[in-house]
Amino acid sequence: MNTAKEMSEALVAVDNRYIEKTGSAPNYGAHIRIASGDELWECELWMKSCTKPNYSISGSGGTLESAIKSLCDAIDNLPSEEERNLREFQNDLGRLIDKGRSFSIDVDYVNPLAETAKKLAENALTYQSEVRA
Repeated sequence: MNTAKEMSEALVAVDNRYIEKTGSAPNYGAHIRIASGDELWECELWMKSCTKPNYSISGSGGTLESAIKSLCDAIDNLPSEEERNLREFQNDLGRLIDKGRSFSIDVDYVNPLAETAKKLAENALTYQSEVRA
């Protein structure tokens, strides 16, 4: 990668990879940087506004190519939409169980929710994603 056009095309490919993985566009597309004194290139993509937690992912390497590959690996390791939805549901269910207990909701309502949460957690622990060749 020697020209600005080649670098730009590589960064667009990173953005597209993120979109394919998550189904949404990044808040701020992939960009590269190297600071004086650093021996590493860094390639970063902002997934969300910087006011939200976990707003960016990045990769680094001794060359621009290795930094881009490192970021692509990080994108590939993001949870799938199905995994993200399950985690969100589990969080919501946990909050609902806690809320029911804090309101002294009858145990007959809370126990089925707690049992469902337990089963979901057990499934999440035993789930093994497909290995790519």
